[in-house]
Amino acid sequence: MAIAATTGLISGIDYGSLITQLVGLQRKPIDNLENDKTSLDKLSSTYDTLNSLVKTLRDKAEAFNQATDLNVFTTASTDETILTANSGSTAGSGTYDLVVSGLAKSHKMIATGLPTSTSTVSSVTGSFTFKVGAAGANQTVSVTSATTLEGLRDDINALNAGVTASILNDGDPTNPYRLTLRSNDTGTASDITVVTNDTNLVMSTLQPSSNASFTVDTLAISSQSNTITDVIDGVTINLLSANSAKTVNITIARDAGSVRAKVQEILDAFNAVVDHIEKNNRYDTDTKIAQPFFGEAIARTIKDDIKKVMMSEVSGLSSSMNRLVHAGVSIDVHGKFTMDSTTFDNALSTDFTNLRDLFVEDTTAYKGFAGLIQDIADDITNFSTGRIHRKQEGITKSINSIDSTIRNKELQLTAYENRIRGDFTSLELILAGMKQQSSYLMTLLGG
Repeated sequence: MAIAATTGLISGIDYGSLITQLVGLQRKPIDNLENDKTSLDKLSSTYDTLNSLVKTLRDKAEAFNQATDLNVFTTASTDETILTANSGSTAGSGTYDLVVSGLAKSHKMIATGLPTSTSTVSSVTGSFTFKVGAAGANQTVSVTSATTLEGLRDDINALNAGVTASILNDGDPTNPYRLTLRSNDTGTASDITVVTNDTNLVMSTLQPSSNASFTVDTLAISSQSNTITDVIDGVTINLLSANSAKTVNITIARDAGSVRAKVQEILDAFNAVVDHIEKNNRYDTDTKIAQPFFGEAIARTIKDDIKKVMMSEVSGLSSSMNRLVHAGVSIDVHGKFTMDSTTFDNALSTDFTNLRDLFVEDTTAYKGFAGLIQDIADDITNFSTGRIHRKQEGITKSINSIDSTIRNKELQLTAYENRIRGDFTSLELILAGMKQQSSYLMTLLGG
């Protein structure tokens, strides 16, 4: 007579409910362990997020650890239909007056026309040879009586020799299809010279080459290209049109907004670390629920140690610019950093060298804040020795231990349930036997 989750036939006892309650009481320690595991999983996830936020802080600091990271400039042209300009990290602030009197042009040649683009270009076997520039190497394609205009074009282009061949339809009623050759580079140094021509085509100049001509602060300059990179240090000038009667002003200024934004990204990254730690370091007295970092010393020391670095001074620098506060950075009552843009911009324009040294590492003398922040962040997030990694290892060990304990207790609980089912089965058998005996005695007594 097995006991299932039903009422006993003899006793009338609801064994199903009774077994559920008894097993439930015995499961309480397992439920507590499951809750502990859930808390540890949440703590591990919260530390994972903290690790990611500290790495982001490190990356933002690294992006501001070279002198070139501060050498960001804006470049403005008073007439962008004539020229535009952009500046690199080697530029310097200044203004320049430019007058563009002529643009650089590429040499173009054109051939006599043919009836169709598939007309043959030669009546003999020979070659078509050209070169680019006076000292250029000869470039040769073979021609035969079967070579078409399209074939000659394609063979020239296949050389990749600095010349682009095309076919132009000029609308002539008899021979409209004409081969054109264009030097890929502008300027007189890239003229095309036809060396050998065994075709029936006669080549002539369609557009002569020319150099760009312009002045910078009245200094006359000639350039093979309309893209000028070697006149103003760190500045690329793009000539777009010529107007000898128009003076175009270029202004190059340090881009305070871009530099400030990079510093703000570091501050924002630190503030995100603070937000994450503070949000998860609370205890609700009404719900009696503690967040994962409540009571977690490691999370608090991570915040405190990074803050200590950011509030320290950089040794070896002027006392007027060796702390972040000198660059307009301060910490509020909530432990977050803010920036006064006016103070920062003023330091950037009036004390650039010292401001640069405040952030940028000098490998022979000192580390600026960017390098110091990288160091502390690397120490915290190191995969083998970092505080977060060691904490995560401890959490993993605790979770594994809980899993093992739960497995053992589940086995014990199964054995317990089987045992009480057996006990209740025995009880039912005893009661059944007693009922039989009672019936037998009643029969003997004539009942």
